[in-house]
Amino acid sequence: MKVSICMITYNHEAYIEKAIKSVLSQNTNFQYELVISNDASTDGTSKLIEGIINSHPKASNIKYINHKENVGMMKNYLNALKACTGEYIALCDGDDYWINDDKLQMQADFLESNSGFNIVYTLNKILHDNNELVDNKTKPINNRVADVKDLIEGNFITASSTMFRNVIQDIQFSPWMYSSPYGDWPTYLLLTRRGEKIKCLKHRTLVYRKNVGVISKMKQENISILQSNYDMLSKMSNDENYMELKELINDKLYLLELSFIKHFNRNKEYRAAFEKIKELKGYNVKNKAKNITIFKIYLKSFFKGLFVH
Repeated sequence: MKVSICMITYNHEAYIEKAIKSVLSQNTNFQYELVISNDASTDGTSKLIEGIINSHPKASNIKYINHKENVGMMKNYLNALKACTGEYIALCDGDDYWINDDKLQMQADFLESNSGFNIVYTLNKILHDNNELVDNKTKPINNRVADVKDLIEGNFITASSTMFRNVIQDIQFSPWMYSSPYGDWPTYLLLTRRGEKIKCLKHRTLVYRKNVGVISKMKQENISILQSNYDMLSKMSNDENYMELKELINDKLYLLELSFIKHFNRNKEYRAAFEKIKELKGYNVKNKAKNITIFKIYLKSFFKGLFVH
């Protein structure tokens, strides 16, 4: 099998049919499989999937995993990855859809010809709640070759645009992964931890629905993205699967600690900022901030933290 498409879904009754059909419309000169993993949806998602399996001319490409009990997003995602048998894996969430029928072929051709790259992704369009469809803005990083140093700063890749080498089948995922708020970001870090490169193809191949994905839900539920990133990287720093990245992760954690201090100061939580400063002593990093701005943060937290109870 050349390519597996990993599609996880939960209560995507309004979106899943479009997502599946956009995958099955791909034009390729190779065989591909669509692995759909349904996390015990309580709406009509499963019925729609089964209807496509029973009627679509390319239904034989579908491998359907229908969980009887809800296992959670990350377990659903990681199990689906393990079920992918292709040389390459593409991601397509059940609430997104592809708009370029040559997407798989272009990305597979790139990986075939460029052995030093493990990830290839594309540009995308955003569908807003009012059904307005707009081009997602091109970022400077989209115009150059990227690597793990870029990824450690934050995830800049839209999951449903991605294809990567299936080099994770032999990896034993650590327990923390199953409760992580993110699936794609730690996967990309695994794929690039030994210096492998990342390429963006300048084609808009998918539509990403605004206010539907994980980050949107975190914002809606008032969950701190800063805290979530810190928690994930903290666990990753002690994970043998990421040992090659320990120094980079440590540097990033230090900078996140500084972000916490700035956040606490903005909210006049000076005691919390002061306590965070103490934690900085535990870091041994090369890029410790020593400029005047950071010193101001230290001083503000130190003096106000001493007297604010």
